[in-house]
Amino acid sequence: NLYEATWINNSSNQANIQFRSESDNNSFLPIALEALEDRLNIAIRLFEHKEQQISQVVTPFLRSYLGLLKSVVNHPSENLLSPGGGRRSRNRNSSTSLDSTNPLLLNSTTSPGHLEINEIRSFFVKRLLFACIDKMKCLPIRDNQGDDDESEYEEYRHELRTLFGNITQLDQRFVLDTIHQMVRHSHHLLNSNGMEKSSFPLEHVQQIDVTLNLFYLFGEICKTSKNDHFCQSFPQHETMVSIMSILCSDSFSRLPHETLQLQYFEIMVRYERYFSLVPEHLLNVMVRLLYFSCYLPRLTLLFNAV
Repeated sequence: NLYEATWINNSSNQANIQFRSESDNNSFLPIALEALEDRLNIAIRLFEHKEQQISQVVTPFLRSYLGLLKSVVNHPSENLLSPGGGRRSRNRNSSTSLDSTNPLLLNSTTSPGHLEINEIRSFFVKRLLFACIDKMKCLPIRDNQGDDDESEYEEYRHELRTLFGNITQLDQRFVLDTIHQMVRHSHHLLNSNGMEKSSFPLEHVQQIDVTLNLFYLFGEICKTSKNDHFCQSFPQHETMVSIMSILCSDSFSRLPHETLQLQYFEIMVRYERYFSLVPEHLLNVMVRLLYFSCYLPRLTLLFNAV
């Protein structure tokens, strides 16, 4: 399996180099994609392998495929990201080397040499998203202590976030719908288990950890005008409001793990414009925030939201 993963990755590099060198030749675009797609099913199966080493070897191939797909695919208008990006912020949840710090801007009309995304390609992208999420759930939860035991996972964690960012730039709506489902599932887990850390299953903690992480990262990737993901001009604003409404429930404000609580409050500050729309949820969040002294300076951000 490791040999196959290495071979696939090397062949993808060759195809990618050839594509870059012949990028002015429109007729080469479908040939390059088909060459990669012949190996894509095997690549995703290797990526899904339980051994991290095998999964990690094939990651560059998948990143190259997504990059090529982004460069040749035209999207429906609802999948376009807003052009009004703000300054890129740094956060422990952020992926610092996505293919672009700016939103992906693609034409909505067909032009020579450009391909519409078909059902097969869409299926592969969605399958890769689910595989990426499953891989994230297998990683240890970061406790902000900088333990040496976690350092070996950081590169892999970063690569997974980069893949997630590339997929989000291809299909923003599907990614957010997936996060929405994860938030609802996490809400169910919180309501069905006790709130004590000792009685909360590790796999449930990992599920919630990944859910919060991806929702924060979504906002980092999908920049909007004035950082407002809840305005009418943002295509997925209704889904964003629904997600935040669930997150502001009592269950989420009493998370049974300190790392999850910190992630939760980072999200509240990241999406503080939600409270301009639904100010009645602000008080409950701020009461919980008072227990974390490191966040006290940020209280003014939430106050300014209403």
